[in-house]
Amino acid sequence: MSFKRYTFFAVTIICAFALLVISVTLVYHYIKKPSDTIIIHNIVISDEIDKQSRLTGTISRFSYGTRQIFVFFDFEKAQIGTNIYVYWYYGGREVHSDPYTLNEPSGSIASMFLKDDGSMLPRGVYTIKVMQDDRAVIPEYVFNIF
Repeated sequence: MSFKRYTFFAVTIICAFALLVISVTLVYHYIKKPSDTIIIHNIVISDEIDKQSRLTGTISRFSYGTRQIFVFFDFEKAQIGTNIYVYWYYGGREVHSDPYTLNEPSGSIASMFLKDDGSMLPRGVYTIKVMQDDRAVIPEYVFNIF
């Protein structure tokens, strides 16, 4: 009778360990797997780049006299070759767009908006959208020049 008890205990331990290994493998695979929609985070909007080429500040209001605006963000879970677009709107009208083809599953993107002649950006409400295949991957990001 004790042999059956030890056999049952051994089989139970082996099955529990096998389920644990399978679960960890599936979770790891899911975390590393590219998805249909990329994940965007660490969004920063700034009107200047510091000496280390990183964006500074996270304010959503800029004073009149600003000539350029930068948006910087990190992305994850992208399939190689995915196309995304950064759209810039002023007063509800598209004024600029930047296309990007992602060559890595994760990384960073910086996009800049300035007028063609380099003059000051007009006062008003601006919106940034990041789109992938006609789907927004972030909600609209709004900032003002006052």
